[in-house]
Amino acid sequence: MKDIFKAVKGLKGEGAKEVKAVCARAMAASNRAVQGDRVTDMEWRAYAQVMSAQLPNIPEASTKLEKEIDGRRRQLVHLALDLKHTAIETGRKAETWKREREEHRGWSKIVI
Repeated sequence: MKDIFKAVKGLKGEGAKEVKAVCARAMAASNRAVQGDRVTDMEWRAYAQVMSAQLPNIPEASTKLEKEIDGRRRQLVHLALDLKHTAIETGRKAETWKREREEHRGWSKIVI
């Protein structure tokens, strides 16, 4: 998010103010999440908007800047996916144990 925020910081012209506002809210959401604080609904929507490449259009933005922002956003999406996969792998052991315990619950009752 820091890289995206830096990229849009220098935007000028029509629509730049809206893009900067959305990125600022997304940055606030990112900072709150890192600190373990609660993210507001408005910040979460801004973060989702940045992640899904739904930023307002800026007619004066150069192609180079748009590519830079999109590249940073793609990196952000890849990082989010990596975190998701890490969380899944971390929780897989506990989920497998719970599932196996539930599968054998009937036999445990019979034995007891």
